[in-house]
Amino acid sequence: MATATASEQKVGKVIQVIGPVVDVEYEGGYLPAIYNAIRIIGEVSGEKVDIVYLCYPNNPTGATATRAQLEAWVAYALANDAVILFDAAYEAYIQDADVPHSIYEIPGARKCAIEFRSFSKNGGFTGTRCAFTIVPKELECRTDTGEKRPLHPLWNRRFSTKFNGVSYVTQRGAEALYSDEGKAQVAAQPDDDGTGHRLRLADEGAGQTCPLGQVRARQIGSAAVPLTVQV
Repeated sequence: MATATASEQKVGKVIQVIGPVVDVEYEGGYLPAIYNAIRIIGEVSGEKVDIVYLCYPNNPTGATATRAQLEAWVAYALANDAVILFDAAYEAYIQDADVPHSIYEIPGARKCAIEFRSFSKNGGFTGTRCAFTIVPKELECRTDTGEKRPLHPLWNRRFSTKFNGVSYVTQRGAEALYSDEGKAQVAAQPDDDGTGHRLRLADEGAGQTCPLGQVRARQIGSAAVPLTVQV
């Protein structure tokens, strides 16, 4: 629990535990000062936190992180040689202007953060196993001997060795999401109860459209095999 006075403390409810990950939900969308919690963990265990996983907007709580909160995380990572893993799978649901759509909107994040996204929310791609990962070439990690090395070549080597890529037809569907026609179709197809969108993407080769299902804010997407975006 973050360090705070008794009157400031809020009680959260543990909603699930998966391995070393504990999901805690607070009433009213409250987001605790997790930086303090990380500092306490470090003091108790004697170990430095060097990997930070952030999922915002969060599944299943719906909590979001403001620009100021993400700036604090980036500052922590830069000061402590930590790497932020930023899960932006639910970015399509962001409506607040103060909530960044990408960790890279924060100055310095390209030196300390990896971002990954899914197409299952904004394109109804659940089940097609298509997503992407951004590993900036500026990102460096420190070895056990204290030497700094770029992470991008290591990631690229591992990825290209173990994975042959998403199918071409799936990649073409993902590409269509970024076209003017695809963006217009996403914006023009509200679903029945207003919680998401019924998306239709253009089959550019055939000049036709095909329904790709519904996306809802309460949907829990499954893990996806990522595409690598080299930047």
